[in-house]
This record gives sequence, structure tokens and C-alpha cells, in this order.
Amino acid sequence: IAAQELNNPFEYCDVVTTTTHKTLRGPRAGLIFRKDLENAADLEKHINDATIAAIATSLLQVSKRKFKLYAKQVIANARALAASLVSHGYRLQTDSTNNHLVLWDLRPIGLTGSKVEKGCDLMGITINKNAVSGDASAQVPGGIRLGTSALTLRNMKEEDIKVVADFLHCTVQLSLLLQKEAGSKLLKDFVRVVTVPQEGLEGYKQVKQLRDKVVTFASQWPLPGVDVQTLMKPEGIHDCAGTGGKDLDFMSPLFRFWFFFIKRRFNDQVLTSLDTGIDYNHPTLGGGIGSNFLVIGSYDFVGDAYDGSNTSTPDSDPHDNCQGAVRNRQ
Repeated sequence: IAAQELNNPFEYCDVVTTTTHKTLRGPRAGLIFRKDLENAADLEKHINDATIAAIATSLLQVSKRKFKLYAKQVIANARALAASLVSHGYRLQTDSTNNHLVLWDLRPIGLTGSKVEKGCDLMGITINKNAVSGDASAQVPGGIRLGTSALTLRNMKEEDIKVVADFLHCTVQLSLLLQKEAGSKLLKDFVRVVTVPQEGLEGYKQVKQLRDKVVTFASQWPLPGVDVQTLMKPEGIHDCAGTGGKDLDFMSPLFRFWFFFIKRRFNDQVLTSLDTGIDYNHPTLGGGIGSNFLVIGSYDFVGDAYDGSNTSTPDSDPHDNCQGAVRNRQ
């Protein structure tokens, strides 16, 4: 709205609310706009002054031309993502999108949003399960929601987003195989064949292969303001894409302690700036540290790093051994 890419709700609404830590790229907070200022509630005692300063900084960034270019590219990338998924034969709730979000209906292929979310987690891709129209229960959502804000701020363009869509396609096809190998439709059985070597079959091997490709691709776009090369990692923790390093056990006490320590050590402002690299609420994520993740959600970075450039070119074909027909985009 600030970039004039969507209609202005203030022309019609008496009250408008928004978060500030998603596409606004600010701290974890919110804004409430209302026309009746005379009777506005005095919430001064409940407001964190540091958060106000952070929001003000975000709003200053939004007023710049760079943000307008960023917002335009976010929508262009979202449309490219939607078009790529449709070309793979999948059904979206609205066939396309006019903003940064894509709602993907997984019911026609026999998967739940929970399974695809878990499968993507293990592949180093962060998404969110989401209910779709017609679901009987929000506890068993039939879809997932995708966003392009974080990927855009890492300077990805439409062609790069198409590669991301192919990774999603591969993950869904692999999830179907894992569900078949699990012999049931329960989420716990799905997780078991993915995470327990003794239980895994062909799908278990393909998870590792695809995860390594995701890490290789994602690491070409660094996180704004974060030099992942200088992050100190305790002994025993390795990137899954590292040379000769063993896979990271994301359920190990050491891993949980390390991220708990970071979360306690730094404030939310710093944590939010890392959200596109590490989801601290989901310690089961796969794919390594920092920029090795692909976050395809509604959240975004804190900061003003988008410059509209794209100097990264994938060095290798990410589509080898992918389940299903995938176009080579090199």
C-alpha cells in the first residue's frame, strides 16, 4: 500500500491494523490506525519506546524509492511463483495472486499442509501450513501459504523464483513417496520414515539429496546484514552441505541449547533480522545455518538491503534426480 501497489484502505475504513515485522520489515509489533483520534486509547504505559524507534526507522525506509522497487518486485516474484506452480499442475486458491502471498491447495494430490510443511522443513525450506476454503478443520489444513518477501530481499528475481517453485514441486512429489512408504497417512509415521535411517527407504535417500541441492542454491544469496561465515558454531555442529561434515542432528540437546542461548542472548530485533535464515521456533529444520535456508513465508528481514540487483547465478543444476518432470532453467 505504501508503495502504491495495492489500493488504499484508508479511503473506506474507520480502523486499519497491520503488523510491522512482515512486509514492513520492522520489529515484532503492530500499528492501529483510527479516524476517531479524540477517543483514542492512551496505551503509553504498554508501549516499548525502543520498538517505537524501530518502527519509525522502518517507516523511514518505506518512504524511500528503494522500497517501492522492492514492493513491485515482491509482487512480480509472487506471480512468477504462482504461475510456475500452476504450470506443474497444482491448484491455487485464486489461480494467481495480486500481492506477496500464494495459497496452495494440496487436497487434490492427497497431501495435508502439515506433511508438506514438515517435508519442506527437512529440505531446508521454511513455509507455513494453512487452511483453505472447504477444510473441515483448521487442525488438519489442506494447504500451505507461500510468500516472496524474504526471497526478494535476497535479490532473487522471477527466474530464480521459478527454481524455488521447482524445489517445492520436488518436495511435494517426494512427500507423496514418503507417505506411500510410511504405509499410513499419520504425520508421525511420515516423520518416522524421513528421520529414522532404519525406517527410511528410497525416500529417505532422496531427502538428503534434495536438501543438499536446496542448501547449495540458497547459499548463493546472503542474508542482509548477516555474515554467516563469521558465525561461531560449537564443536559438533556442521552444515549438511559442508565438505566432509556429518549431518546436523536437529533434535540433539546440543543444537537446542545453542539456539536457546542465542535467543536469550540477543533481543527480538536481532532475532528478527535472522528469521530468514533460522526459525528458532522450529529446531527440526534441515539445511544448515544462516543463508542456507529458503524462507518462503510472509515474514521478511529487518533492514534495508534490497538494491534491485541480482549478481548470483546458480552454479549447478538443482533439478537432478527430482521426482516428476522439472524444466532445466539454467
